[in-house]
Amino acid sequence: MLAAVQRNVSGIAAIAVEELDEVAAGMGGTLIEGAYAPVMPWDIKAGEGIIGGRRLPSVIGYALSGTVIGAGPFGLRNAVGRRVISLVPEGSNAQRGVAPLAPFVFTVPDNVGMAQAASVIGGGDAALMLSKVPELNPGDRVVVSGANGGVGTWLVQILDLMGVRTDILSSSRSLGGNAELFPGKHVTDDPAQLASHAYAAGFDLMTGEGSVLRILESQLKSGGTLVVPAAPLSGMMRALRYRVLRSTSVCRWQPTLMTLSASQWPNSP
Repeated sequence: MLAAVQRNVSGIAAIAVEELDEVAAGMGGTLIEGAYAPVMPWDIKAGEGIIGGRRLPSVIGYALSGTVIGAGPFGLRNAVGRRVISLVPEGSNAQRGVAPLAPFVFTVPDNVGMAQAASVIGGGDAALMLSKVPELNPGDRVVVSGANGGVGTWLVQILDLMGVRTDILSSSRSLGGNAELFPGKHVTDDPAQLASHAYAAGFDLMTGEGSVLRILESQLKSGGTLVVPAAPLSGMMRALRYRVLRSTSVCRWQPTLMTLSASQWPNSP
């Protein structure tokens, strides 16, 4: 079978499509014919050597959507023929992949495309989790930095479904792309153009940088929540956590699968 294999940590240049031996389901695994695999921050950081502990060469990717074509004696044998999404820890960017445990596999609703389904793992699941960190109500207003990533595009759509108004704080480089990606939203690269002290929550999905956190925190209304990536508690983070009039929540970035009904799937790109 064909697979995308990473041989060293020099980035995308170290990845090539190679012919590998076929994978087998094993005793408890479920064999999946791959359709799409999401690109996650995990993949980028692993490719650059930022995340260690991987044995190279290895097939890249951690998740995929596809169709179950086989299973081991203790795998999901009754799921053959079903469309699914799954975690594939041994590498998902291949024609076929194995989910080693049954709880890693989730059925895709009939009205959801396979490309859309693939974006749930590491994107939609994290966004759904993040949307529940602050206590938001219909009509609330929030600001999101880093909205054009896999998590951000989902989060903005989920907030829309919740009736929450979302403004986008963009970098100057991404301003045009964000304006195109989020038509009808207030998109700006100028913090002065944000609604001062009007936000029930601020989400920093990308940087964790002190300058961005200060901007978001300064625009929160009293009692607002700042949601930031997991990071060591630097002086800046400690200061934010102990601000009397603001509450700050820290979310760790980990793949966390959620079960979604068909009505809960936004139109993710």
